[in-house]
Amino acid sequence: MELLKHNIYLFVATIIVICIGLFLFFKKTGFHTKKSIILNVLIYLGIGILSYFYSSIGLLLTILLTAYHFYHHYAVTQSISLSNVKWIPSVEFENNYDESKEDESGCYVMLSFPLPVKDGNYKNYETAYVGSSTNVHKEIHKVINNKTLSRVYDDLQKGKYIYISIHPVNMSEIDQLQEKLISQYHGVPYLLSFKEVREKQKVQ
Repeated sequence: MELLKHNIYLFVATIIVICIGLFLFFKKTGFHTKKSIILNVLIYLGIGILSYFYSSIGLLLTILLTAYHFYHHYAVTQSISLSNVKWIPSVEFENNYDESKEDESGCYVMLSFPLPVKDGNYKNYETAYVGSSTNVHKEIHKVINNKTLSRVYDDLQKGKYIYISIHPVNMSEIDQLQEKLISQYHGVPYLLSFKEVREKQKVQ
């Protein structure tokens, strides 16, 4: 009887840790591909099932996986130094944008703030939008001015302030850099979801 009670406690503890791990994965570690989401959910589900039969092993595996997500969120992302990155207000970017100038490939990060940044502290942003393009300046200009699909445009319409950093890079390294930026800033795509577009159209 005592052994059964012990196993139940371990199983419940495992389920709690699984919930914490999934929260960290979905809410705190940025944008994930559908493949990555399915894989992580299946892993947690598998550990949950395993813990029903082998409580101690299941709990140990869950703690290790959740610790990885915790490390990924707090240790890896804290390594970034936002103060060493050049941040351009969206208004300044638009004023200096020249479509006729030769462009370059690269990645970009666009941070959204409720108020202007005056003290050089860019860490308290609400949302980070991360993208890449073969013509990075042109892409940023399109993101800022896309009335239909852009979350950045919507943020600007709501009175928020957007600050942009541009990271030129060769096309051979662009995917790797974008993944790194997504991880560091907990970045999300700038495109509105179908649901958000429909809600926006209703309001209009």
